[in-house]
Amino acid sequence: MLRRFFAVAFCLGAILMCGCSDDDNITEPVDGIAPALITDLAAITPSATSITLTWTAPGDDGTIGKARQYDIRYSLTSISESNWDAATPVSNPLTPTVGGETETFEVTGLSPTTTYYFAVRTGDEVPNWSGLSNVASATTLLTGNWTIYDAAGSDLPSDTVNCMVLPSLDDRLFGTASGLAWLVGSDWTVYNAASSDIAGDDITALAVDSSGNVWIGTRTDGLSCFDGTAFTNYSDTNSALACNAIRGITVSATGDIWVGTGNCGLYRIQGDIWTPFNVGNSDMHADVVRSVAFDADGNLWIGYSLGGADRFDGSSFEHFDASDGFTSLGVTSILPLSEGDIWFGTENGAFLYSNGDWQSLNTSNSDLAANLVLAVAVDSSGDRWFATPSGLSRFNGTDWTTYTTGNSLLPDDAVKALGVDAFGNLWIGTEDGLAVFND
Repeated sequence: MLRRFFAVAFCLGAILMCGCSDDDNITEPVDGIAPALITDLAAITPSATSITLTWTAPGDDGTIGKARQYDIRYSLTSISESNWDAATPVSNPLTPTVGGETETFEVTGLSPTTTYYFAVRTGDEVPNWSGLSNVASATTLLTGNWTIYDAAGSDLPSDTVNCMVLPSLDDRLFGTASGLAWLVGSDWTVYNAASSDIAGDDITALAVDSSGNVWIGTRTDGLSCFDGTAFTNYSDTNSALACNAIRGITVSATGDIWVGTGNCGLYRIQGDIWTPFNVGNSDMHADVVRSVAFDADGNLWIGYSLGGADRFDGSSFEHFDASDGFTSLGVTSILPLSEGDIWFGTENGAFLYSNGDWQSLNTSNSDLAANLVLAVAVDSSGDRWFATPSGLSRFNGTDWTTYTTGNSLLPDDAVKALGVDAFGNLWIGTEDGLAVFND
């Protein structure tokens, strides 16, 4: 009986053993394949405090599938295997997408004007980690807020902005190589030869008189006066103008219009009366005028393309040149200040005339970007701004900063015109668009 029991038990055990699945004893293979190496990491579109990274997503196993995680790090020195652990990991890195897709990630909280280096590792669910990606670097920009207008993205008729005048809180007028652009609030109106009776499209000088008339000087087509409705044009064929090259316009305290020309001297317009001033009928130094402006005392300053400047008190001309400590090269712009000081942009740096003395700023005695200074502006903080073909230089009385396309959102290094509006914004005309800047 006992022997029968054991026999039955043995058979039952055998049956049970035979009924067990082989799957119960199979061990899943371990994933030993790491995600592929990132080789196209790029650092782009820096701001003052951020840099954007782009790369192609690797897969989970090599280039196949979707990885689980990224480890994105940055450093002030180039990243390698030996210093990877010392690099700073970003917070909240993005989750990988499918291999082959483009990834974009913005690294924030960075310091201005600082070069950063970036590298990435990719991990799967194990995790298996990829090797170190290529190292990408970029430099953050100078601080400041920028708004950019250009012909492609706005109604600005040309990217070349030669001059400007900012007569009121909302009105801004810009002389461009392709017409007059009038910005009121956010609305643009363009006046050019195709859409209006303006004298010409290449505008080199602007002024607004006490009646609100806009006076417009052109490079080769004479002078226009726009009353908001109609243009009145003046040239060597219908007025006292002896030439059509207009280089500067200014308005006196009494409302007289003064026009400086490129080769036929100076004109005063009093209503319908034109009075010419030139080397033939006055003590003017030259007929090649490049800039004109009135100082706080009502004196007219005339800057010459061939160098030096005259001060006209209404009766006589007093000349200043290198022998007085001023420039012997062309005077491109004149900026009188309310306290009596006068800034001059020249082909030999910037000059300040203050209490009868001349001070100069140039590349040999300062950090001015270039000696050709096409315009000068002084903002509400007293900082001086200088337009040069090598960038926009700023001087706060102690330190210099130059804004370029490499360290800011300045649209072009060739800066031609400057103006400060009633809100304290700096308007910047360049060869490649218009910018508005504030801190």
